[in-house]
Amino acid sequence: MKNLCSIFLVLLVILAACTAQPETEEIMLDNPVEFSIYEPEQQSKQESEKEQTPEPEPESKPSDTIPPLNEDLQAASESSQPAESQSPQQTIQPAQMPQPPNSNTYEGIIYREKAVTAIYSLDKANRSYQLVTDQVDIEEIIPLLEHLEPVSLESKDAVGFLVFTTEGKFAWYLSKSTGTDPVGILSDISQRCNKKYSRHAQWLAYMSPENLVKVEFGGIGGPGYTRKTWPSTETFGIKVDTSDPDDLLTVALFLKGLTVGAEPIIIDDSINPSSPAGLYTMRLTFKSGVVYNILGYNSGLNIGSSDMKESILYDCSETQIQAMRDMMAGLKTAQLIDNNVW
Repeated sequence: MKNLCSIFLVLLVILAACTAQPETEEIMLDNPVEFSIYEPEQQSKQESEKEQTPEPEPESKPSDTIPPLNEDLQAASESSQPAESQSPQQTIQPAQMPQPPNSNTYEGIIYREKAVTAIYSLDKANRSYQLVTDQVDIEEIIPLLEHLEPVSLESKDAVGFLVFTTEGKFAWYLSKSTGTDPVGILSDISQRCNKKYSRHAQWLAYMSPENLVKVEFGGIGGPGYTRKTWPSTETFGIKVDTSDPDDLLTVALFLKGLTVGAEPIIIDDSINPSSPAGLYTMRLTFKSGVVYNILGYNSGLNIGSSDMKESILYDCSETQIQAMRDMMAGLKTAQLIDNNVW
């Protein structure tokens, strides 16, 4: 009986334990976590798709910079910009054309009832003419020439004057002398002007632009040979063969404006126009049939004429020679050829 009671008590305890409710414990999380309702495989796929979706690109705005027309022009533009370390004196400036006589300089000046357009003083020893521009000198020279017929004197050291008018040109070749007579006074004035003014090559200053009928030219342009910035960054050939009136006038006025040094080299022989020695060659043909042949160098030019037994080598600045190539390349009839094929 005692054993049965013990068994009955044990069963009661077990029954009470099974029917008891556990306490609910509230858990507070400092950082709440968002749980997904997707299965782990689906959740992983969604996160992967999120990572691969690119962010929207910002709205593009039009550029304020206009692109260059082509790469050659861009390269040429960049090559013309001085480096940061380059001094302003080293910056190459655009080519400047030598200026023809200013018509205002001779306004109101008359010789033999014709308007004067230019007056030059002769220095035969240096084969040069000097353009007279001082009004005092001009007004002193013209009245004396009015009473003196043009004179031709075969002398290696002759002085004198060359006068251009609207009707032609007149030349006086005088011996070096002093005195109170017109020849002596003019000789003295000429020697003074030869020291005062810039020199121009004798036969270039002497030519009349209106008598030029043809120009032929072949040479090299581009870096190292010209001063103007051209589209090509490489050297190129320049070829001209023209009788265009505008181009002829441009060439004539440019050549007349070139300045040269004293003491040129006189060569007792005419120029061979086919000589390969020069960096450029030029041929000028006139109405009279006379032909000038010019061979060009980096800082000089050699001039010969079909009616001369000598040719003259002048010192001429590299800047002017480069500007001359630019002038020739810029003529409307000029041909620019790649790879120096000319």
